[in-house]
Amino acid sequence: NGDITQSLNAYQELLSLNPSDPAPHFFRAELYVRQGNSTLALEEVEKAVLKTQMLPDTDFAELHIFYGDLLLEKKKNKKGLLQYDHAFTLVQDNLEFLNLLRKRYEKHLFKVQLEKCDQRIAILEKEKKEQEAKEKAELEKLLESVNADVTQNATTTAVTPE
Repeated sequence: NGDITQSLNAYQELLSLNPSDPAPHFFRAELYVRQGNSTLALEEVEKAVLKTQMLPDTDFAELHIFYGDLLLEKKKNKKGLLQYDHAFTLVQDNLEFLNLLRKRYEKHLFKVQLEKCDQRIAILEKEKKEQEAKEKAELEKLLESVNADVTQNATTTAVTPE
């Protein structure tokens, strides 16, 4: 518990050095959850979200997933879902985070969002496979070209009199 208190103080110090940064609030909220204090955790995460609203460049999906989790634990389903949906908008091109969100949607039976998430994952997986196939074809073409050059050089070297 002393380590958590020291960490809370360290993050508070970071906040005093950079008051517009939402990350220390997020980490303080995580620490409060470890202590079993969801009320203080919610206060910290709400401060972080407020800062990301003022400075959108500081926004990050983990914050909204964590906030959504806290809200859903308190049975605030609509607000929790809104946080998950905000996280979705931030990570639409990130398969890892989409899969993380997918698990949350599935756990809480948010069927419409689960379907939307599955559709986005399918699109990204298809794009990834297409990109991999394109890269493989380009590599095979490059290898064919190199092999042709090597064969041509070997033929020329073998035919050239000394």
